[in-house]
Amino acid sequence: MTKKTPGERGCTVGYGRPPKDTQFKKGKRGNPKGKPKGARSIAVCLDDALSSKVTHTENGKSRKVPRLQAIMHRLSSDALRGEKAAIKLVVALAEKYGDAPESKINLSEFLSEDAAILAQLRRDGLLTDVKAEETPEPEDDEDGGDEEEGGDGGRV
Repeated sequence: MTKKTPGERGCTVGYGRPPKDTQFKKGKRGNPKGKPKGARSIAVCLDDALSSKVTHTENGKSRKVPRLQAIMHRLSSDALRGEKAAIKLVVALAEKYGDAPESKINLSEFLSEDAAILAQLRRDGLLTDVKAEETPEPEDDEDGGDEEEGGDGGRV
C-alpha cells in the first residue's frame, strides 16, 4: 500500500492548511501542561543577576558591590581609556539618568494652582524638601473671586 499525497486524498495543503497528520488531534493542544508554577520572568532573573554581589577591587581594597555597580565602574574606566563605544554609552546614560540641571524639575513652570498647594503644604510643615525661593507664589485672581464660581474656571 502506498501513501497518498495530500492532493490525492482530496485535501489541499498550503498556507494556513497544514497536512492533517501534523495537525493537533481533537482535545489535544501544543502546551497541555501550561506554564509551570514558579517559573520566573526574564525581568526577575535579570534583577537577581544584577543585584548579586561580586568582589570589586579599587585602589588595592576589595569590597563586595552589586554586579550592576561593578559593570558601571568598568564601563566608566573603559570610557576613560578612550574606547569610543564606552564613551558613547556613558554619555547616553549620563544624559538619560544623570543629575544634570536640565533633568531637574523647574518649579517656576508649575501652574499657579500647584504653587498654591505647595505653599499650603509648606505652611503646614508637610513639605520641607523644596526651598521657598524656588517656588513661585500663587497669583491672585484679578476679580478676587473664587475660580469655581464661574463654572469650570476656563478648564476644558
